[in-house]
Amino acid sequence: MSTNEQIERLMGTFREVNKSYMKILRKDTEALGTTVMQTRVMRIIKRNPNIGVLELAERLHLGNSTISSMVDRLVKSGLVERERLSSDRRSKTLRLTEKGEQVQNKADQLFLDHLSSLLENIPEEEMEHLIRTLNKISKILGERDTNDGEDRDTAPRATD
Repeated sequence: MSTNEQIERLMGTFREVNKSYMKILRKDTEALGTTVMQTRVMRIIKRNPNIGVLELAERLHLGNSTISSMVDRLVKSGLVERERLSSDRRSKTLRLTEKGEQVQNKADQLFLDHLSSLLENIPEEEMEHLIRTLNKISKILGERDTNDGEDRDTAPRATD
């Protein structure tokens, strides 16, 4: 098999895995009344309480206006709250409400339950080999990104 054929097979497999992964995420988040992106935003806020909108936008590689409107919807839904900094009255930080924590915890658990049941038929040895191989690919791509001077870490991850 030629290198080009291997690359095409690899990319096709990545697309199929990503498509299936996103289908699961959409189903789970829809059941909770949120979107995949809203859940990603809440996951980042959960892991970084009192994060600012600018830092949130940077982490997601999105514009400030996009994040601001998304945060507005999350605030209106009672999932996120804004808080003014006492040290800088112009700046606001974000954190999950109790309802937001509950929704995010459910989203994480639903996803883990679905993924666990799907992956339980893959032997541990094969799973470890796959993880090592994907880590190698990620490292190579990361080195290339660093050499290009750009940060392209935008792939959805189960641990985001």
